[in-house]
Amino acid sequence: MAALQYLNYAKNHPYLKELVQDERGKYEPFYKLGERVKDKVAELLRIRGRRENELSEYIPFLNNDPGEVKQNHQTNLRKLGWPDDQWPFAKDSKILRSFWYCYAKFKYDGKFRYDGFVKLDILDLLSQFVGLRDFGEFVHVEFSCPDGLVIALVNNTTTKDAQIKDNLKLLLLNLIENENLPISGNINGAGGQRIPSANTFSEAKEIAIEDKADLVIFVNGTAGDFVSLNCHAFNEVWAQHHGSWEKKIRIHEIINDEDKVLQKKIQHTLYWCLSHLYFFKRRLQLSCDYLTKAKRLKLDTIEVPFRLGVLHDLLEKPNIAKTEYLRLLTQIGVEDAAIQLKHLIETNENQPTNNGNYIKIEGNMIKLDDIYIGLSVDHVEKNMMYFEIVRTKLFSLLREKLPRDAYERTLDKITKNSKLDGLAEKYKPMFGEAFFEMGMVLIEKFQKGEDVDLDNICNCFEKAVSVCTKERIHTYCFEFFGKFDYLQKIKNVILENHRNRSDILAIYSV
Repeated sequence: MAALQYLNYAKNHPYLKELVQDERGKYEPFYKLGERVKDKVAELLRIRGRRENELSEYIPFLNNDPGEVKQNHQTNLRKLGWPDDQWPFAKDSKILRSFWYCYAKFKYDGKFRYDGFVKLDILDLLSQFVGLRDFGEFVHVEFSCPDGLVIALVNNTTTKDAQIKDNLKLLLLNLIENENLPISGNINGAGGQRIPSANTFSEAKEIAIEDKADLVIFVNGTAGDFVSLNCHAFNEVWAQHHGSWEKKIRIHEIINDEDKVLQKKIQHTLYWCLSHLYFFKRRLQLSCDYLTKAKRLKLDTIEVPFRLGVLHDLLEKPNIAKTEYLRLLTQIGVEDAAIQLKHLIETNENQPTNNGNYIKIEGNMIKLDDIYIGLSVDHVEKNMMYFEIVRTKLFSLLREKLPRDAYERTLDKITKNSKLDGLAEKYKPMFGEAFFEMGMVLIEKFQKGEDVDLDNICNCFEKAVSVCTKERIHTYCFEFFGKFDYLQKIKNVILENHRNRSDILAIYSV
């Protein structure tokens, strides 16, 4: 029955249907989930101050020699992950034993004698243990995107100096080899591949898309002593902040990069993209490791430390998280940063594991797995919006303590990066207030004579009223829209988003 349930599920799943046609491939999801469970157990043991060699008391098959699943493996893992009242199976259930034998079937290349499967219930439960909603989400994050990055290096047809291209390729290959980065692409020269050429950056991106690359680096021609480089991450979330850029650099700095200016720039981009890749896959420690490497380059002293603080908090490393938060708040000029931080952030040290990964701000738990309701897991923003939720929550509580430049810079990030479609309702109002405040900032700039597009102001206010419930904001926006012939459009927005709020409908006379 269990075999039929799993195989029917896999045969009808777009990411698994090809796997189950292979005898060994049938068991690959068990192996990958088992590896996640192993990492999670190691993390929990570390948090509790336990020794690494105790891992063998919870996880079987740690060595390459096939052994057996012992009773203590099942009992210890059950006690570590679930209080008795939250374990849905009998205490003496053999279901964990069956799962680990499926894991071993793949690990030992099918040579392990076992032909059974387990019910989807235990796969859901173990997926939740490692921080995912269910087995379906595990399959998506593990099988829908690669385990590393694919880079396409493209040369401009007008660039005759082969040394520029060759040195850039060598720089990338050395980075990959020296740090064992999970990166592939045409730079490796696999199958006799040559570095392609293109006339424009648009053509270079088309070549990269054909190569199924995540990142393209384009040597975009030379002018005098300078060469122009373009970098572009195709994932729109990775592209934010550090995934896409254009840089002019002296030719001799590519040929002889003594100060490692170009190397650091490219390293930073690779670490940034890898960190986001593994955050999406819920490999939080790996995500944190790559972002820590980016921080050491000292090319970003605001966004990288902020995200590191969030990651350390999610990984239940309270002291490191507090240090990152404090340095950031102090740097941007928050008044009494240490005092503010003490009252705001409640770290999740030694909390029950069944709560999943979360951060507490002023007593409110922001869980990693509940920020979106009814949104397909195919959305790239699904996990990455977590940073914007934390940023916006902190902003709403610290706005009066922020210097003006930090205030405007933070608002700009929130309004540019936030995707509200499908966001859980409880998080939407604070984004509405942020969009409203950004609109007010733009009005102030316009009044000072700066070049501000009216459509940008209206767009901020439209997003604000679509999710905000505060009367003062709706009253102001109603009067504003009435001056610029936007009112009918906004009435439609109000009807669509607030049809059950008579107090809001009354403001717009709808």
